[in-house]
Amino acid sequence: MNGAVLSPRPGRRPGLGWGMFVVAALVCLPAQAELLSAWVAPGATSEAALTPVISDSAPGFDPQVPAAGAAKVSPPDPKDAGISTEIARGKGSWYGGHFHGRRTASGEKFDMHDLTAAHKTLPFGTRVKVRDLASGREVEVRINDRGPHVRGRIIDLSRAAALALGVLHAGEAAVALLRP
Repeated sequence: MNGAVLSPRPGRRPGLGWGMFVVAALVCLPAQAELLSAWVAPGATSEAALTPVISDSAPGFDPQVPAAGAAKVSPPDPKDAGISTEIARGKGSWYGGHFHGRRTASGEKFDMHDLTAAHKTLPFGTRVKVRDLASGREVEVRINDRGPHVRGRIIDLSRAAALALGVLHAGEAAVALLRP
């Protein structure tokens, strides 16, 4: 072999990493055995000691049923509780007149008398509740167009939706978008 050193990878010497790992494992084994023996009752095997024992001495005890008075905590489901989840907040405006009868980005004709809206990213057909933050009034609209094309606004409502929300005369309002 001409004095060559055998290594796990050709051209490299074995490092201290594996050697230190082996030494640490050998040093820790007796300590782990001592800790395990503290958990094992005298005369019992380690498997039996680590198996949980459920006492059924109390009449009517069932480990699957929570104790009386114990609170069952689970996250609220917005659909069950009638809670709407907020998507975004910002300024909302409306559009109508000039665009009535024209094609929207989704391909359908815009009808300013329908409860529809334009949003920059929500998929077409998505239903969204729009809440006027000042009055608390809400209207549910369907996204059928892209927009608004004015900086700082998050939704453009149809004329009918703006009328239902009570923001027709103001032109724009602070709104929250919610999942219905």
